[in-house]
Amino acid sequence: MKRLTMPFSAVLLACAATAAFAAGYGVIKKADVKGDGGWDYITADATNRRLYIAHNWKVDVLNLDTLESVGVIKDTPGVHGVVLDVTRRRGFISCGHENRVDIFDLTTGAKTGSVNVGQNPDAMVLDPTTGRVFVMNGRDHTASVIDGQTVMATFTVGGKPVFGVIDDRGTIYVNLEDQNNIAEIDAANMKMRRVWKLEGCQDPTGLAIDIVSRRLFSGCGNQVLVESDPDKGKVVASVPIGAHVDGVAFDPDKKMVFASNGDGTLTQILEAGPDRLAVMGNIATEPGARTVTIDTKTHTLFLPTAEFGTAPDAAINPRARPPVKPGTFHVLAVGEK
Repeated sequence: MKRLTMPFSAVLLACAATAAFAAGYGVIKKADVKGDGGWDYITADATNRRLYIAHNWKVDVLNLDTLESVGVIKDTPGVHGVVLDVTRRRGFISCGHENRVDIFDLTTGAKTGSVNVGQNPDAMVLDPTTGRVFVMNGRDHTASVIDGQTVMATFTVGGKPVFGVIDDRGTIYVNLEDQNNIAEIDAANMKMRRVWKLEGCQDPTGLAIDIVSRRLFSGCGNQVLVESDPDKGKVVASVPIGAHVDGVAFDPDKKMVFASNGDGTLTQILEAGPDRLAVMGNIATEPGARTVTIDTKTHTLFLPTAEFGTAPDAAINPRARPPVKPGTFHVLAVGEK
């Protein structure tokens, strides 16, 4: 793969200009969270100062500033993630084991409804203009559109959808993990617009967007992050990242992209100019810290993980997943020290 990066002199200038941002990043806090089992997406509500963690069959709700527990939303089988409609004071939870999305009140945390969608609902994207939620159904390769408590439409997306984002023009972009593509969805008309290839990217998962510069950032399983131009439908830059990436976050004030890697690193990348990326370094986190969210007010990143044991058949199957040690689930806060 050809790396499309900035000239060396420009890298030096960019590094000097952002030294305060790049230097000194690290884990600034670790908070234990009750409960065992697996986890998936984590979502920060910068307005209401809440942190939502998809954790086993529940959603843990923490105070975003103190990381103390302020509640639990129970009975969310196979929960993948949470999307928030702050304007309308409601949230949505994808329950993958029961092919449904639960709706809850942001003020009380109480459930207010439930909607049946496609098979294995995973990531979700909110259209802030209409309040509709687009649910990415991983098993049947569809997207379901929820308006209020009604499914307005379900349509195929051409592959296995994972993370998605929306721009300020009503277009939703979704990584198709099994096709190495990005799907474009017309939010207003609730239908597919086109699909285009993520050249040089294998198994794209995490996705973030810079709305101002109109660039997308996809974390790829072959240890690269690719930047793409959605208007031209093509990759314009690529840089190396750690192994086992899952989440990608973007800090619009600092023009920084962060790729959370399951190998225990958080790759920090500067969006240094038009189609120019510069890796600022790999921040040490912990193994398993593969999903990430950012508090855009404090510029703090949050990553859930746990401690692991040894897989019983690790000698036979090196890819076997190690068990999570009971009582070790926690959240890491990463920021400037």
